[in-house]
Amino acid sequence: MNKLILVPLGVLATATAFGQGFFPYDSLVVARVNGTTSAANSVDLVGFNFDGTSNSKVFGLGSGFTLSGSATSEGQMNASLNYLALGGYSATVGTASVASTTTARRVAVYDNFANGGLGGVNYVDLQAGIYSANNIRSAYTTDGTTVLTGGTATSPNGGWRTTTAGTSTELGTTQNVRVIKEVGGTTYGSTGSASGNAGIGIYSVTPGAETLVQLTGGTGTGTASPYDFEFYNENSTDYTLVADDRSTANGGGLQVYKNGSLFRTIALPSTTSALRSIAVRSWNNNGVQETTVFGIANANKLVGFTFDNGTLETTSNSFAELATADTGTVFRSIEIVPEPASLAIVGIGLAGLASRRRRKN
Repeated sequence: MNKLILVPLGVLATATAFGQGFFPYDSLVVARVNGTTSAANSVDLVGFNFDGTSNSKVFGLGSGFTLSGSATSEGQMNASLNYLALGGYSATVGTASVASTTTARRVAVYDNFANGGLGGVNYVDLQAGIYSANNIRSAYTTDGTTVLTGGTATSPNGGWRTTTAGTSTELGTTQNVRVIKEVGGTTYGSTGSASGNAGIGIYSVTPGAETLVQLTGGTGTGTASPYDFEFYNENSTDYTLVADDRSTANGGGLQVYKNGSLFRTIALPSTTSALRSIAVRSWNNNGVQETTVFGIANANKLVGFTFDNGTLETTSNSFAELATADTGTVFRSIEIVPEPASLAIVGIGLAGLASRRRRKN
Protein backbone atom coordinates (compact mmCIF):
# COMPACT_ATOMS: atom_id res chain seq x y z
CA MET A 1 0.00 0.00 0.00
CA ASN A 2 1.38 3.39 -0.98
CA LYS A 3 1.31 6.10 1.65
CA LEU A 4 1.56 9.85 1.23
CA ILE A 5 4.58 11.26 3.02
CA LEU A 6 4.24 14.93 3.96
CA VAL A 7 7.55 16.77 4.03
CA PRO A 8 7.52 20.12 5.87
CA LEU A 9 7.41 23.02 3.44
CA GLY A 10 10.42 24.60 5.12
CA VAL A 11 12.52 21.52 4.39
CA LEU A 12 11.55 21.58 0.73
CA ALA A 13 12.20 25.30 0.53
CA THR A 14 15.62 24.83 2.09
CA ALA A 15 16.48 21.99 -0.26
CA THR A 16 15.32 24.04 -3.25
CA ALA A 17 17.25 27.13 -2.21
CA PHE A 18 20.46 25.26 -1.55
CA GLY A 19 20.09 23.38 -4.81
CA GLN A 20 20.36 26.60 -6.80
CA GLY A 21 23.91 27.76 -6.23
CA PHE A 22 25.51 30.03 -8.81
CA PHE A 23 28.06 27.37 -9.72
CA PRO A 24 26.51 23.90 -10.13
CA TYR A 25 27.24 21.64 -7.19
CA ASP A 26 29.89 19.01 -8.00
CA SER A 27 31.57 21.01 -10.75
CA LEU A 28 34.92 22.79 -11.03
CA VAL A 29 35.71 26.39 -10.19
CA VAL A 30 38.99 28.05 -11.15
CA ALA A 31 40.48 31.28 -9.78
CA ARG A 32 41.48 33.41 -12.79
CA VAL A 33 43.57 36.58 -12.68
CA ASN A 34 42.63 39.05 -15.41
CA GLY A 35 46.12 40.25 -16.27
CA THR A 36 49.70 39.07 -16.51
CA THR A 37 51.71 41.99 -15.09
CA SER A 38 52.91 42.60 -11.53
CA ALA A 39 50.24 45.27 -11.12
CA ALA A 40 47.00 44.62 -9.24
CA ASN A 41 44.51 42.76 -11.44
CA SER A 42 40.86 41.82 -10.94
CA VAL A 43 40.01 38.21 -10.13
CA ASP A 44 37.16 36.02 -11.38
CA LEU A 45 35.90 32.62 -10.34
CA VAL A 46 35.26 30.64 -13.54
CA GLY A 47 33.16 27.49 -13.80
CA PHE A 48 34.08 24.33 -15.71
CA ASN A 49 32.56 20.93 -16.27
CA PHE A 50 34.68 17.91 -15.42
CA ASP A 51 35.65 17.41 -19.07
CA GLY A 52 37.19 20.89 -19.16
CA THR A 53 34.39 22.58 -21.08
CA SER A 54 33.04 25.87 -19.79
CA ASN A 55 29.71 25.92 -17.96
CA SER A 56 29.46 29.66 -18.77
CA LYS A 57 29.54 30.67 -15.10
CA VAL A 58 31.82 33.59 -14.15
CA PHE A 59 31.72 35.42 -10.81
CA GLY A 60 33.82 38.55 -10.29
CA LEU A 61 35.29 39.04 -6.82
CA GLY A 62 34.84 42.80 -7.03
CA SER A 63 36.97 45.90 -7.51
CA GLY A 64 38.14 45.74 -3.90
CA PHE A 65 40.01 42.47 -4.33
CA THR A 66 43.05 42.03 -6.57
CA LEU A 67 46.05 39.79 -7.23
CA SER A 68 49.37 40.21 -8.99
CA GLY A 69 49.31 38.82 -12.51
CA SER A 70 52.94 37.69 -12.40
CA ALA A 71 53.38 36.28 -8.87
CA THR A 72 52.74 32.59 -9.51
CA SER A 73 52.78 31.67 -5.81
CA GLU A 74 49.64 33.72 -5.14
CA GLY A 75 45.98 32.85 -5.53
CA GLN A 76 45.79 29.46 -3.78
CA MET A 77 42.03 29.00 -3.28
CA ASN A 78 40.64 26.52 -0.76
CA ALA A 79 37.15 25.08 -0.25
CA SER A 80 35.33 24.22 2.97
CA LEU A 81 31.79 22.88 3.28
CA ASN A 82 30.29 26.33 2.78
CA TYR A 83 32.89 28.65 1.31
CA LEU A 84 35.68 29.26 -1.16
CA ALA A 85 38.47 31.46 0.22
CA LEU A 86 41.21 33.35 -1.60
CA GLY A 87 43.88 35.68 -0.19
CA GLY A 88 44.74 38.90 -1.99
CA TYR A 89 45.02 42.68 -1.81
CA SER A 90 42.59 45.53 -1.16
CA ALA A 91 44.48 47.59 -3.77
CA THR A 92 42.63 49.01 -6.76
CA VAL A 93 43.15 47.54 -10.21
CA GLY A 94 46.30 48.93 -11.80
CA THR A 95 48.26 49.51 -8.59
CA ALA A 96 51.89 49.02 -9.63
CA SER A 97 53.91 46.11 -8.16
CA VAL A 98 51.09 45.32 -5.78
CA ALA A 99 52.95 42.62 -3.82
CA SER A 100 55.60 45.17 -2.85
CA THR A 101 53.11 47.66 -1.44
CA THR A 102 51.91 48.06 2.13
CA THR A 103 48.27 47.98 0.99
CA ALA A 104 46.13 45.96 3.38
CA ARG A 105 45.86 42.25 2.65
CA ARG A 106 42.44 40.64 2.73
CA VAL A 107 40.57 37.38 2.18
CA ALA A 108 37.72 37.09 -0.31
CA VAL A 109 35.11 34.68 1.07
CA TYR A 110 32.76 33.39 -1.63
CA ASP A 111 29.38 31.86 -0.73
CA ASN A 112 27.92 29.96 -3.68
CA PHE A 113 24.38 30.05 -2.24
CA ALA A 114 24.15 33.66 -1.08
CA ASN A 115 21.63 36.10 -2.53
CA GLY A 116 19.10 33.48 -3.46
CA GLY A 117 21.62 31.34 -5.31
CA LEU A 118 23.27 34.20 -7.22
CA GLY A 119 26.46 33.88 -5.19
CA GLY A 120 28.08 36.50 -2.98
CA VAL A 121 31.46 37.62 -1.69
CA ASN A 122 32.54 39.21 1.57
CA TYR A 123 35.98 40.39 2.60
CA VAL A 124 37.91 39.74 5.79
CA ASP A 125 40.65 42.34 6.23
CA LEU A 126 43.89 41.30 7.90
CA GLN A 127 45.67 43.16 10.65
CA ALA A 128 47.87 46.03 9.44
CA GLY A 129 51.37 44.90 8.51
CA ILE A 130 50.54 41.23 7.90
CA TYR A 131 52.27 40.08 4.68
CA SER A 132 53.17 43.73 4.05
CA ALA A 133 55.50 44.32 1.09
CA ASN A 134 55.29 40.66 0.12
CA ASN A 135 52.90 37.89 -0.99
CA ILE A 136 49.75 36.61 0.64
CA ARG A 137 49.34 33.21 -1.02
CA SER A 138 46.56 31.11 0.44
CA ALA A 139 43.39 31.32 2.55
CA TYR A 140 40.78 29.05 4.13
CA THR A 141 37.67 29.51 6.27
CA THR A 142 34.95 27.31 7.72
CA ASP A 143 32.65 30.03 9.08
CA GLY A 144 33.29 33.03 6.82
CA THR A 145 34.72 35.21 9.60
CA THR A 146 37.75 33.45 11.10
CA VAL A 147 40.30 32.92 8.32
CA LEU A 148 43.50 30.92 7.96
CA THR A 149 46.14 32.46 5.70
CA GLY A 150 49.58 31.64 4.36
CA GLY A 151 52.21 33.89 2.83
CA THR A 152 55.57 35.51 3.38
CA ALA A 153 56.94 38.67 4.97
CA THR A 154 59.61 39.83 7.36
CA SER A 155 59.19 38.33 10.84
CA PRO A 156 56.80 38.45 12.63
CA ASN A 157 54.35 39.31 9.84
CA GLY A 158 54.60 36.26 7.56
CA GLY A 159 53.85 32.57 7.87
CA TRP A 160 50.73 30.55 8.54
CA ARG A 161 48.21 32.62 10.49
CA THR A 162 44.69 32.72 11.87
CA THR A 163 42.72 35.97 11.97
CA THR A 164 39.61 36.62 14.05
CA ALA A 165 37.94 40.03 14.41
CA GLY A 166 41.02 41.75 12.97
CA THR A 167 43.51 40.12 15.34
CA SER A 168 46.13 37.86 13.75
CA THR A 169 47.93 34.97 15.46
CA GLU A 170 50.91 33.20 13.92
CA LEU A 171 50.76 29.42 13.53
CA GLY A 172 54.12 27.70 13.48
CA THR A 173 57.33 29.70 13.23
CA THR A 174 58.22 29.64 9.53
CA GLN A 175 57.83 33.02 7.80
CA ASN A 176 57.91 31.89 4.15
CA VAL A 177 55.00 29.51 3.53
CA ARG A 178 52.53 28.64 0.80
CA VAL A 179 49.24 26.77 1.22
CA ILE A 180 47.13 26.46 4.37
CA LYS A 181 43.91 24.49 4.89
CA GLU A 182 42.00 22.49 7.47
CA VAL A 183 41.44 18.75 7.07
CA GLY A 184 39.47 16.76 9.62
CA GLY A 185 39.75 19.54 12.19
CA THR A 186 43.55 19.81 11.89
CA THR A 187 45.30 22.75 10.23
CA TYR A 188 47.98 21.86 7.68
CA GLY A 189 50.34 23.97 5.62
CA SER A 190 53.02 23.63 2.96
CA THR A 191 56.33 25.43 2.72
CA GLY A 192 59.19 25.51 0.26
CA SER A 193 61.47 27.02 2.90
CA ALA A 194 63.81 25.00 5.10
CA SER A 195 64.49 27.97 7.34
CA GLY A 196 63.28 27.71 10.93
CA ASN A 197 61.67 24.28 10.68
CA ALA A 198 62.40 20.60 10.06
CA GLY A 199 62.72 21.12 6.32
CA ILE A 200 60.64 21.62 3.21
CA GLY A 201 57.32 19.82 3.39
CA ILE A 202 53.76 19.55 4.67
CA TYR A 203 53.17 20.42 8.34
CA SER A 204 50.41 20.36 10.90
CA VAL A 205 50.49 23.80 12.50
CA THR A 206 49.36 25.24 15.83
CA PRO A 207 50.09 28.58 17.55
CA GLY A 208 53.86 28.83 17.83
CA ALA A 209 54.58 25.27 16.71
CA GLU A 210 54.69 23.05 13.65
CA THR A 211 55.00 19.29 13.23
CA LEU A 212 56.35 17.75 10.04
CA VAL A 213 53.74 15.51 8.42
CA GLN A 214 55.29 14.81 5.04
CA LEU A 215 58.81 15.58 3.87
CA THR A 216 58.57 16.28 0.20
CA GLY A 217 62.16 16.03 -0.92
CA GLY A 218 61.27 13.43 -3.52
CA THR A 219 63.54 12.45 -6.35
CA GLY A 220 65.13 14.26 -9.24
CA THR A 221 67.35 17.31 -8.99
CA GLY A 222 67.09 20.66 -7.32
CA THR A 223 65.09 21.62 -4.26
CA ALA A 224 61.62 20.22 -3.64
CA SER A 225 58.88 22.78 -4.22
CA PRO A 226 55.54 21.72 -2.67
CA TYR A 227 52.42 23.82 -3.08
CA ASP A 228 48.92 22.39 -2.76
CA PHE A 229 48.27 18.98 -1.17
CA GLU A 230 45.44 16.53 -0.50
CA PHE A 231 45.13 13.51 1.78
CA TYR A 232 43.65 10.51 -0.02
CA ASN A 233 42.66 7.06 1.26
CA GLU A 234 42.43 3.99 -0.97
CA ASN A 235 41.81 0.46 0.33
CA SER A 236 42.59 1.59 3.89
CA THR A 237 45.96 2.99 2.78
CA ASP A 238 46.64 6.69 3.39
CA TYR A 239 48.40 8.71 0.71
CA THR A 240 49.54 12.32 0.56
CA LEU A 241 49.19 13.91 -2.88
CA VAL A 242 51.48 16.91 -3.37
CA ALA A 243 51.67 19.41 -6.23
CA ASP A 244 55.38 20.10 -6.84
CA ASP A 245 56.07 22.88 -9.34
CA ARG A 246 59.50 21.73 -10.49
CA SER A 247 59.93 20.55 -14.04
CA THR A 248 59.21 16.89 -14.78
CA ALA A 249 62.92 16.25 -15.35
CA ASN A 250 63.68 17.57 -11.87
CA GLY A 251 61.01 15.53 -10.10
CA GLY A 252 57.99 17.82 -10.33
CA GLY A 253 54.36 16.89 -11.00
CA LEU A 254 51.91 15.08 -8.72
CA GLN A 255 53.95 13.40 -6.01
CA VAL A 256 52.31 10.39 -4.33
CA TYR A 257 53.51 9.63 -0.80
CA LYS A 258 52.76 6.37 1.00
CA ASN A 259 53.64 5.71 4.64
CA GLY A 260 55.77 8.84 4.73
CA SER A 261 57.90 8.06 1.68
CA LEU A 262 57.65 9.13 -1.94
CA PHE A 263 56.11 6.23 -3.85
CA ARG A 264 55.78 7.66 -7.35
CA THR A 265 55.34 10.86 -9.36
CA ILE A 266 52.63 11.38 -11.99
CA ALA A 267 54.13 13.56 -14.71
CA LEU A 268 52.41 16.45 -16.46
CA PRO A 269 51.96 16.60 -20.25
CA SER A 270 55.12 17.61 -22.10
CA THR A 271 53.44 20.87 -23.13
CA THR A 272 53.14 22.19 -19.58
CA SER A 273 54.87 22.17 -16.18
CA ALA A 274 54.74 23.70 -12.71
CA LEU A 275 51.79 22.01 -10.97
CA ARG A 276 50.71 24.22 -8.05
CA SER A 277 47.04 23.57 -7.29
CA ILE A 278 45.04 20.32 -7.14
CA ALA A 279 41.50 19.12 -6.35
CA VAL A 280 40.40 15.50 -5.97
CA ARG A 281 37.04 14.01 -6.98
CA SER A 282 35.93 10.38 -6.54
CA TRP A 283 32.72 9.04 -8.07
CA ASN A 284 30.92 5.93 -9.31
CA ASN A 285 31.26 5.49 -13.08
CA ASN A 286 28.78 2.77 -14.06
CA GLY A 287 29.72 0.61 -11.10
CA VAL A 288 33.44 1.41 -11.22
CA GLN A 289 34.80 3.71 -8.53
CA GLU A 290 37.07 6.27 -10.17
CA THR A 291 39.07 9.25 -8.98
CA THR A 292 40.30 12.30 -10.88
CA VAL A 293 42.99 14.66 -9.67
CA PHE A 294 42.43 18.02 -11.35
CA GLY A 295 45.23 20.55 -11.39
CA ILE A 296 46.40 23.97 -12.50
CA ALA A 297 49.78 23.90 -14.21
CA ASN A 298 52.02 26.59 -15.62
CA ALA A 299 49.41 29.21 -14.59
CA ASN A 300 47.46 28.62 -17.80
CA LYS A 301 46.48 24.95 -18.07
CA LEU A 302 43.67 22.97 -16.46
CA VAL A 303 44.74 19.32 -16.37
CA GLY A 304 43.25 16.06 -15.12
CA PHE A 305 44.51 12.59 -14.16
CA THR A 306 41.92 9.78 -13.78
CA PHE A 307 42.40 6.29 -12.38
CA ASP A 308 40.25 3.40 -11.14
CA ASN A 309 40.16 3.23 -7.36
CA GLY A 310 42.67 0.69 -6.15
CA THR A 311 45.14 1.40 -8.96
CA LEU A 312 46.87 4.58 -7.76
CA GLU A 313 50.10 2.68 -7.21
CA THR A 314 50.06 0.86 -10.56
CA THR A 315 48.12 2.86 -13.13
CA SER A 316 49.89 3.95 -16.29
CA ASN A 317 47.38 6.76 -16.83
CA SER A 318 48.76 10.28 -16.98
CA PHE A 319 47.60 13.88 -16.89
CA ALA A 320 45.77 15.29 -19.89
CA GLU A 321 45.15 18.93 -20.79
CA LEU A 322 41.50 19.90 -20.37
CA ALA A 323 41.43 23.69 -20.86
CA THR A 324 43.67 26.71 -21.42
CA ALA A 325 43.27 30.21 -19.98
CA ASP A 326 42.24 32.98 -22.36
CA THR A 327 45.01 35.23 -23.67
CA GLY A 328 45.90 37.92 -21.16
CA THR A 329 44.65 35.92 -18.16
CA VAL A 330 46.13 33.26 -15.91
CA PHE A 331 44.67 30.32 -14.02
CA ARG A 332 45.89 30.19 -10.42
CA SER A 333 44.01 27.48 -8.53
CA ILE A 334 41.15 24.99 -8.69
CA GLU A 335 38.52 23.52 -6.36
CA ILE A 336 35.42 21.36 -6.49
CA VAL A 337 32.30 23.48 -5.88
CA PRO A 338 31.42 22.78 -2.23
CA GLU A 339 28.12 21.36 -1.05
CA PRO A 340 26.88 23.39 1.94
CA ALA A 341 26.46 21.57 5.23
CA SER A 342 22.77 22.54 5.30
CA LEU A 343 22.11 20.74 2.03
CA ALA A 344 23.86 17.62 3.31
CA ILE A 345 21.68 17.67 6.43
CA VAL A 346 18.53 18.13 4.36
CA GLY A 347 19.62 15.26 2.11
CA ILE A 348 20.11 12.99 5.10
CA GLY A 349 16.69 13.95 6.43
CA LEU A 350 14.93 13.29 3.13
CA ALA A 351 16.77 9.99 2.75
CA GLY A 352 15.57 9.01 6.20
CA LEU A 353 11.98 9.81 5.29
CA ALA A 354 12.26 7.77 2.12
CA SER A 355 13.72 4.86 4.09
CA ARG A 356 10.84 4.98 6.56
CA ARG A 357 8.36 4.98 3.69
CA ARG A 358 9.93 1.89 2.12
CA ARG A 359 9.83 -0.01 5.40
CA LYS A 360 6.13 0.75 5.88
CA ASN A 361 5.01 -0.25 2.38
